[in-house]
Amino acid sequence: MESIAEPYIKRRADRHLEKGRIVIFGAGTGNPYFTTDTAAVLRGIEINADVILKGTRVDGVYDSDPEKNASAVKFDYISFDDVLKKGLNVMDTTAFTLSQENKLPIVVFDMNKIGNLLKISMLGSVFVDYYGSASPLSQVSKISVPDARTITLQPFEKNMLHPIEKAIMIANLGFNPMNNGDLIIISVPPLTEDRRRELAKQAKVEAEDAKIGIRNARKDANTDIKKLEKDGTSEDICKSAEEEVQNLTNSFIKKIDELLAVKEAEIMKV
Repeated sequence: MESIAEPYIKRRADRHLEKGRIVIFGAGTGNPYFTTDTAAVLRGIEINADVILKGTRVDGVYDSDPEKNASAVKFDYISFDDVLKKGLNVMDTTAFTLSQENKLPIVVFDMNKIGNLLKISMLGSVFVDYYGSASPLSQVSKISVPDARTITLQPFEKNMLHPIEKAIMIANLGFNPMNNGDLIIISVPPLTEDRRRELAKQAKVEAEDAKIGIRNARKDANTDIKKLEKDGTSEDICKSAEEEVQNLTNSFIKKIDELLAVKEAEIMKV
């Protein structure tokens, strides 16, 4: 790791974060037998992170696997206790417990939506005939984005090169895949202005969904405060708690608006 990144020094990492830089922590935390989930949460706690973002193939927490069950219901917000009661697999047990004990929220997002993996998601509608079964490209090949205008697909089985090439052509995505005998190479044309506007609208929808989740969390928190007040907690303490909840809500809503503005500018930049 030392050949590609500086060694981890917390004081230095804190300085980078204070300057508004994106810091990527690699190679775990030095704790043997810990999963990547737990390593991420431990590092998040250490640097006083506001939230843990978990990138997966689905856009949130559902009552069942949405990739296997089309009727799966998505939760706009769900408490740690309810996740445990429903037996939902959000993160591994140690990571989840650490997040709960340290009041560190977990946000599950779809990596294939707007962001670094946007180009890979363009192929989400392509299915390949794999021994009689329609399989997504990600299950029959390794998909990579070596640069901003190129997608490569390396089949796990070499005899799948032609079926993958054919499936991309049939999907009519405007791509002209090239088969070099080892890889399928796709040159991605520049986004049109109309497509950029569509993506900017999608970003707004994602931001609004995030705001709804935060407001639902505020509602649940205020409901709990009301229960405490009925159970005898003083009115002043409850009022102070409600103000703190509102301040946190305002802070996260503001962060979402700031992130949306950056993302819209990024999408519309030619």
